[in-house]
Amino acid sequence: MVRSVMLFEASGLRVSMLDDATDREAVTELSAACADYALMVTGAPPTPQDGERFFQDCPPGRSLDTMLKLGVRGDSNTLRCLIDVVRDYPEPGIWYIGLLMVHPTDRRTGLGRSLIEGLARHAAGQGAQRLSLGVVEANNAALAFWTALGFTECRRTRGQRIGSLDHLVIEMDRTLVPASRIAALRLPDR
Repeated sequence: MVRSVMLFEASGLRVSMLDDATDREAVTELSAACADYALMVTGAPPTPQDGERFFQDCPPGRSLDTMLKLGVRGDSNTLRCLIDVVRDYPEPGIWYIGLLMVHPTDRRTGLGRSLIEGLARHAAGQGAQRLSLGVVEANNAALAFWTALGFTECRRTRGQRIGSLDHLVIEMDRTLVPASRIAALRLPDR
């Protein structure tokens, strides 16, 4: 087994880069466990090709080297959560979250929150000013989750086709506090 390279830690969670060659099957298994999400967003169940698609998906005009394909593994090395991020998209200073998928048994446990807060610190440390994302209106749980994490609505776009479904997509973003400012706000040691 190839050990993934840890990118950052968040509340004791090791957030690592995922690798197509070694993690594709784990991504496909997590996607299958999250069938509720696939059905809501695409209108179809997960497929065996989801792992390949996860590693190949990239916005038009971008290259895969601008992408972060990250995962959190549980004690048994099972993939519990994954996130897909595009750096400097759609413009410099914005990191766009394309997908956050949390295993159903790990939802509402703080795993997603810890991952996003860790990502926010990491992104700010790399010079990002904002995190941005889109949520389909039908995904009420996701809207509540992102709002609780400080994301605010920017705009709504109707008629966004995903799979066999047309959605209203709510674009949201969150301003990041620069890492230098966080360090300046820390209390001095006594």
